[in-house]
Amino acid sequence: MSLFKNISNQGASVTFDEVTKVYSGSVPAVNKLSFTIKQGTLVTLLGPSGCGKTTTLRLIAGLEMPSHGRIFLGPEDITKSPASARDISMVFQSYALFPHMRVWENVAYGPRVKGMAKAPAYDLALDGLDLVGLKTFAQRFPNELSGGQQQRVAVARSLALKPQVLLFDEPLSNLDTKLRRRMREDIRDIQRNLGLTAVYVTHDQEEALAVSDNIIVMDNARIAQMGSPKDIYETPATLFVADFIGDANVLDAEILSIRHSIASVAIDVLILDLPHRNNKLGKVQVAIRPESILLQPRKTKGPKPKKSWLGKISKATYVGSSMEYAVQTKFAQFFVVTPSLAKPFAEGQAVSITLATHGVTLLGS
Repeated sequence: MSLFKNISNQGASVTFDEVTKVYSGSVPAVNKLSFTIKQGTLVTLLGPSGCGKTTTLRLIAGLEMPSHGRIFLGPEDITKSPASARDISMVFQSYALFPHMRVWENVAYGPRVKGMAKAPAYDLALDGLDLVGLKTFAQRFPNELSGGQQQRVAVARSLALKPQVLLFDEPLSNLDTKLRRRMREDIRDIQRNLGLTAVYVTHDQEEALAVSDNIIVMDNARIAQMGSPKDIYETPATLFVADFIGDANVLDAEILSIRHSIASVAIDVLILDLPHRNNKLGKVQVAIRPESILLQPRKTKGPKPKKSWLGKISKATYVGSSMEYAVQTKFAQFFVVTPSLAKPFAEGQAVSITLATHGVTLLGS
């Protein structure tokens, strides 16, 4: 790993300043994007197909040129620099390994093209393969490897160039579920251990939450929200983000009063204090995560518990690690997820519903 020990010293931040890309006509693929990816962090571009995330990655790589705005690699303006002049590597979805080359030759290809002699290039390739746990596979051909192993070779090949920024274009989409989980952990460990600056594109919300320091959620060529995985998940800024990242119960509510940064919010019979997030007095919407809804059994007779809704389990589903419930109330139907498996609620059972202190947020105006 010694040949890679100084890779973090070569990392750089990435800054977009009002970047727009228009392919044809007047409809932009990305529209006035402004953000900074700090050196040594992994940031994920997340969003549905057609939102602009892959175009953004290609703009960083130099595979596309912006129609307007500027792009910086550290302090350097690279807006008009070709891909070959940018110290950036990309790991592709398709692996893109040369089938006629052995594994070590694939990893050493970039340095060899840049003029490195065969012996040091071989040592560099072995070092990179050791980093991804494939040193003993150096003499094999790509078709002798599994999909996960080929993806690791692709990562090692990108690292061999010691880039300032490493880009990942949906690198795990061709792998099965268990292998995806293992590979995303490997990628995250390598990024942290080397202190790499990395930009990761995916449409998989769980993957983005698992690997990222920060997430940029994109919608219709613009940035819908930027923040840490926890912020994005627990305090979505818009209905789109709440609906796209995981599941959310979206309820109508009303802001009764605002004092400083806190709003008094009425959700049916419940009144909560929540950050107002620039909302004004009147009608609003509240997003509640399924795991933030707490269920308790209740008696069908007797006084109603304070600060709760009364409901009935209309559907109970066992999904292995948790239970999923549909709960019907007079006010709304809730989707609830709970890790409690010991005594699951039965369909038709009466319950009282309260809310946790996290995962409940006003959607922005």
